[in-house]
Amino acid sequence: MGLANFIVNWHAALKCHRSDESRILAIQKQRFRRLLHHTVKNSEFYQELYSGIDIDDCRLSDLPIVTKSAMMDNFDRFTTDSRLKLREIQQWLADKNNDGKWYLEKFLPIATSGSTGEYAVVVYHRMALELVQASLSVRHPFGFRRSAYEHTIILLTQLLSAKARIAAIAVARGNLVAIIKKAPAFHRFLAKLKILSMFDPIDQIVAALNEFQPDCLISYPFFFAILAREQLAGRLKIAFNHPLSFLAGGGEPLTEHTHRLALEAWNMRIQDDYGTAECYFMAASCHKFGRLHLMSDLCILEVVDGDYNPVPQGKYGEKILVTNLANFVQPIIRYEIEDVVAYAGHSCECGLPFPALLPIQGRTSDFLYFQKPQGGYERFHPYRFRGPLFYIKELHQYQIIQTARNELAFFYVPQSDEGDIEQQLRQTLEEALGQAGLESRVTLKLKRVETIARDDRSGKFQIIKSLGAPLDLDTALDRSTY
Repeated sequence: MGLANFIVNWHAALKCHRSDESRILAIQKQRFRRLLHHTVKNSEFYQELYSGIDIDDCRLSDLPIVTKSAMMDNFDRFTTDSRLKLREIQQWLADKNNDGKWYLEKFLPIATSGSTGEYAVVVYHRMALELVQASLSVRHPFGFRRSAYEHTIILLTQLLSAKARIAAIAVARGNLVAIIKKAPAFHRFLAKLKILSMFDPIDQIVAALNEFQPDCLISYPFFFAILAREQLAGRLKIAFNHPLSFLAGGGEPLTEHTHRLALEAWNMRIQDDYGTAECYFMAASCHKFGRLHLMSDLCILEVVDGDYNPVPQGKYGEKILVTNLANFVQPIIRYEIEDVVAYAGHSCECGLPFPALLPIQGRTSDFLYFQKPQGGYERFHPYRFRGPLFYIKELHQYQIIQTARNELAFFYVPQSDEGDIEQQLRQTLEEALGQAGLESRVTLKLKRVETIARDDRSGKFQIIKSLGAPLDLDTALDRSTY
């Protein structure tokens, strides 16, 4: 493991992304069959689920679909390592002293509520992370256009000269930060890393970036728009002159408006990434047209309708079924995720051998706008709630509805009927409001429910229901409310 494993994976990923579609499909099939054999041998859950199925000859579509609820209800039997126990992992995750550490020296557990608000834990072995991180280093950002020789020269130059400075702006204890911190040892020879909380005052973030002068920046698309405006206003003063310089965003749709702001501010495009906690590197945009390309050597993505029937290319489905070809510890095979995705149905002119996707729909994190006593509005990002809620293991599912401009209703479903978590939830939510200076102005109502209703139109669970930006919103929002 470590450096040697990373180099092997890096070389394989480099060969793969410069090959053709048939070679990538061959790698995909090989990894899929290996995953099946390992899973059936070591997971009690899958042994029962696949009973009577010939895993040597079956097609992917012959296998049953797996839901998040089924995975979490059977967690201790679901994984392929008997040391992984849900209750122990949850206790470990809740301890802030474990941030940045490996669980049992070799595992990275992450908590997520995904796009449904339903709690889940996903565990990666460090070897799986090394495989995916090696692929990221080759294909991200915009690495597709570089030859093997260029990649090698860049890496050698980095080892012998100044390291690239990478800044990540995200939720302090979120999954993005957890994964970045677990980059292979080889990366530490190539880069200096600085992590900033997206909830710090914007003046503080700008000052830290001006001092650090990052060559590369990783964050959410909405935050790139904020930083681009700061750069254009002259308050943020960073330049991207390094051979490895990049802007990389994910977690929500990247708009054309944000793209234009980044081009105007830095003359750089933002590389768009698509992934989930269950399969965190599924697609990345190409360097020519910005189209998302599925990393089909790392995962299989089936686009289906509400009845799980395949949807033709060029049309959006109602959900996807994901198979993660890298994670052998917690097998994600035909795993249901309610994202709205579509295959483009044609090859991208950039020449990449990976399938192109149409723009991802239905993953936007909506802002909440609260009214200020003196007039105007403050903008609040729901990640202030969602990050801390990840660590309340007794919480099964939730929904936040803005019932009035300064009023929120929090509906929640506990993991079981035992115990009362309302006080813990209220304290967590009020602390988030307090950190934003809103605790005295926003009324918070909590209600325990049996289930969270789906959206009537889309059929999806909608975690945040916002009133949206008011019609009289001042376009020059106070910078402290970003």
